[in-house]
This record gives sequence, structure tokens and C-alpha cells, in this order.
Amino acid sequence: MSTIYLSNGVPEHADYFDDHKRVRRTDVLRADGKLSLRREFDENGKLVSELKLDENGYPIKTTP
Repeated sequence: MSTIYLSNGVPEHADYFDDHKRVRRTDVLRADGKLSLRREFDENGKLVSELKLDENGYPIKTTP
């Protein structure tokens, strides 16, 4: 199950839920609808991974 959040009719981000109604993934979208950021969470809501994408959809490498 997911919920898409809109801002002035444009998709802004989407939350994806597990069977226990916990957010397990959040996708942040650009104005053109392309994915810009994906965050994945564990069952306690702790961030376990984050993927940033450039305007062409390629991963942006970051240093920890």
C-alpha cells in the first residue's frame, strides 16, 4: 500500500507501507515526476539506506 502526496496537483513524494502500516520506503519526486531520492526504513522506522539520483536518474555518489 502506498500514499502519494501532492503539492499543487504535482506528485511530491510517496510513502510505501508494510502489512503493519509502517512506512518502509519514501520516494521523493522532482516536478517532472522523476525519482530524486529514495529512503528505506526498518520495522522501527530507522533509516537503513538512502539513494540520491541526479536529473538523469543516475545515482549520486556520496562519501560517508
